[in-house]
Amino acid sequence: MMIIVIACLFLLLGAGAIFFFAPSLLPSSIRPSSASHSAQALFSPTVEKQGHLYSLEPFLVNLLDQDMPRYLRTRIELESSELKANEEFEKRLPQLRDAILTTLANRKFQEILDSEGKNRLKEEIRNKLNGHLQSFQIKKVYFTEFVAQ
Repeated sequence: MMIIVIACLFLLLGAGAIFFFAPSLLPSSIRPSSASHSAQALFSPTVEKQGHLYSLEPFLVNLLDQDMPRYLRTRIELESSELKANEEFEKRLPQLRDAILTTLANRKFQEILDSEGKNRLKEEIRNKLNGHLQSFQIKKVYFTEFVAQ
């Protein structure tokens, strides 16, 4: 009986050693790395394809504050829903810039001070721009420069 117990212990130790130190010897269905990859695939977020990025010239606007003059200088990049550049963007550029300038100039300093205010501003800009576009849509608005004083 003692010999059987000792033999089982050696078998378990050997299997554990193979499992941890040489998992490539195991069948792929029970290999620990394949299990972690499949679990990772289940829980990892899906990566969206990046659309075309449009870089805009910087914007410099007076903010709506009445108590003292406040200015905002920002540089904006727009990510479209398409992978390639769209000619409608160039045709509508004056309208798009005007919509952005109007949106920025209607803000007070306190409204854009924190990240929540900046996110609301991005969402409003995206919605206004999409109202002007027909053949594609803006997915995201990125501030690559944002200075308010």
